[in-house]
Amino acid sequence: MDNIGIKSEEKEIYIKIIKKVPDRYKNIAQEFIIKKIDEGKRTETIKGYFNDLIQFIRYLEIKGVDLFNIDSKEIELFKGKMLRRGLKPKSINRKLTSINQFLKSIDSQVKFRKIKEQSQNFLNDVFTREEIERLIKCCSNIRDKAIISTLWKTGIRVSELLQLKVRDVGKESIDIEGKGGKHRDILISNELNKLLKEYLKVRISVPGNELFTGKRGALKRGAINKIILKYAKLAKIRKEKAHPHSFRHAFCKALADNGVSIDIIADLAGHKSLDTTRIYTRHTKKELIKILDNI
Repeated sequence: MDNIGIKSEEKEIYIKIIKKVPDRYKNIAQEFIIKKIDEGKRTETIKGYFNDLIQFIRYLEIKGVDLFNIDSKEIELFKGKMLRRGLKPKSINRKLTSINQFLKSIDSQVKFRKIKEQSQNFLNDVFTREEIERLIKCCSNIRDKAIISTLWKTGIRVSELLQLKVRDVGKESIDIEGKGGKHRDILISNELNKLLKEYLKVRISVPGNELFTGKRGALKRGAINKIILKYAKLAKIRKEKAHPHSFRHAFCKALADNGVSIDIIADLAGHKSLDTTRIYTRHTKKELIKILDNI
């Protein structure tokens, strides 16, 4: 990994990933990582591929089957096992995509089909405004309150949240680099700016100019995830909802519910396609059940 032009923290992530892979697959795993970096895939995407792939490799190891000698039957058996464990078709199909990406990289000719999914016309696992208010009330310090409020009030991705600098506080709009290296402005409300200014008074000073910090330095993705999980548990919110992207979903839905046009929501969220944005004009499952109760 030494000859790849990536940040040291990303290199550490990839080294940890490769350590989890059985010795006989380590070289091909490294080649796969390099290929995906060259394709412009994000670190989290590559990490996701390997989480799924390592699970599949462990399944094969138990059966005494070599990854290089599998056939479509083995993948069908793995698919069946995941279904029996209660995994949703969407989760299984994601795993199959990861496996397929790897098999393509080693020129495997194994063919298999994903599980057919009916298009879902309602939103699922979206924070309600009341749940977000409960999360914020549970916050034990202003930093965590500022993090959750920023995710909720801007709809930014966690990778974008970690880009924010001290100098950004007080601005009405901030330029950030989004998915695919595309830049966009995010808007900051007066209320959020006021909260961020209060947070700056107690911000832990560390080397660098990152806005959100802790005793060990600038916060990373894992720390943000832990913060959200911690308060979700206190607020009695389901674990499945407790991730940064749920705030992004809630932000887009709140704008749609308030009559903001799809093209403007797409601009604010940094969506490449309006079809992605159009999802947030739908009702949630809970809203649909409430409508059915009133029929």
